[in-house]
Amino acid sequence: MTLAEEFKDSGLTANIIHVKSIDIKGDGKGTSPAEIVSAMSYLFSEEANKVNGMRIPLYKKGNWQ
Repeated sequence: MTLAEEFKDSGLTANIIHVKSIDIKGDGKGTSPAEIVSAMSYLFSEEANKVNGMRIPLYKKGNWQ
């Protein structure tokens, strides 16, 4: 049983923000901290209260090479 399934009736949600690498140097390689914070802010919002058990990919096309 996943966390999302286990706690679905409690009002808690469990999601994954999936990144390959975090671009801390600002050179465009990887996901920026701002993009990660934006996804987190959405998941913490009331608008996302039904989002549960999702993997949210935050990587750029071609970033898996």
